Amino acid sequence: MRSACLLPSLGLLLALSTAAHAACPVFVLERQGADVVLRRELLEEGEVAVYTRDVRSGVVALVLPVGPGRSADLVRMADADRIVVRFAGGRLSAQVRRAEGDPVLLPTRALADLRREHVRISVTIADSLRRAFHLWGYDSVTADPIGPAENLFAGRLPPEMARTGAVVQTETWSSAPAAAACGIAPLERDRWLFVRGRRADGAEAWFVLDLGAAESIVARAFVADGQAIEPLSVAEHSAAGTRRLPYAPAGATGSVQSVLGATTFASLAFGSARFDSAAFTVLAELPQVFGGPVAGILGLDLLRGCRHLRIEADRGGRAASLVLERAPSALAPIAQVP
Repeated sequence: MRSACLLPSLGLLLALSTAAHAACPVFVLERQGADVVLRRELLEEGEVAVYTRDVRSGVVALVLPVGPGRSADLVRMADADRIVVRFAGGRLSAQVRRAEGDPVLLPTRALADLRREHVRISVTIADSLRRAFHLWGYDSVTADPIGPAENLFAGRLPPEMARTGAVVQTETWSSAPAAAACGIAPLERDRWLFVRGRRADGAEAWFVLDLGAAESIVARAFVADGQAIEPLSVAEHSAAGTRRLPYAPAGATGSVQSVLGATTFASLAFGSARFDSAAFTVLAELPQVFGGPVAGILGLDLLRGCRHLRIEADRGGRAASLVLERAPSALAPIAQVP
C-alpha cells in the first residue's frame, strides 16, 4: 500500500519540476554548402544533445557565451570533436570531448541569465569565409550585414593555421534596459575629437571621443579616492583545465598591458549627456600621444545607448558638437556601425 501511495506523488513532483523549466534553445553554427548559418534547436528539461564537429561540411561550433565580454574559440579544420550539451535544472552545460586528451568543460550557464544577454557572433573560416550574427536575448537570430566579422586571433596565428582553421568570436552584453545618455556635448577638434567629462563631485577632465573603441577607458588618476576598482582577467578553457590570464585588450597602438581593473562611476556627464552607472576599464595611465593631458577614452559601449549619434562641425574651425538622440536626424547618415 505504501508503494501505491508514493508513486502518484512522485509522478506529480516530476510533472511540476518539468513544467517549472521551459525548453532551452541551443544555437549551433553549421556549414551549409559554401556558407555558414546559425541554427536554433530546443532541449527539453533533462535532455542531452551530442554534435560531431565537421568544419568543412557540418557543425562548426556551439554558441554558448561564457558571460558578458568577449571570447574566441579556435577550431582546426581537422577537428572531429564531440560536443555534448545538457539542459537540467534550468541550466545549460556543455563539454567538448576530443579524440585525444581530457574533455574541455565550458562554464555552465543559467537559462535565466542567458535570456538577459545579447550576443554578436563573428565567424571566420579558413581566413576567407566571414559572417556575423546577432543572438537577441538568447532566443532569436538575425544576420549582421553591416559590421565586420571580428577575429581576436587575426595576425597572431601561423599562416597555415589561419588558412585551415576557424575562429568563432562572441561579444556579449547585458540586455537589461539602461538609462540612455542622450544630449549634446561640445567637442574640441585637434587631430582627434576631445570631449569634457564631469564626475558627480564636479571634477572635470578631457576624454578622447573614439567611435572605434569597443570599451571606454579611464586613467587611474581620474578615479576618485575610495571608488572601487575590480580586478579583470581572461579565462582560458582547455583540456588542461581553466586558467586565469592578465587582461590586455588590443588597441590601435598594440596590446594594452597596464590594466588595473574595472570601475563604475555613479554619474559621468559630457555636456548635457549624463551616463549613470558608467562602467570603464581602468589603466594605470594613458599614453601621452594626444598633445595634452587626457583622462580617458569614451567608446561605443556607452555611446550606443541612445542609438543615434551625430557629429556637427564647421569646415575650418576647431569647434564641433556631439549629439546623442533617440530619433534619427533628417540628414542622411554617412555611416552605420555595429
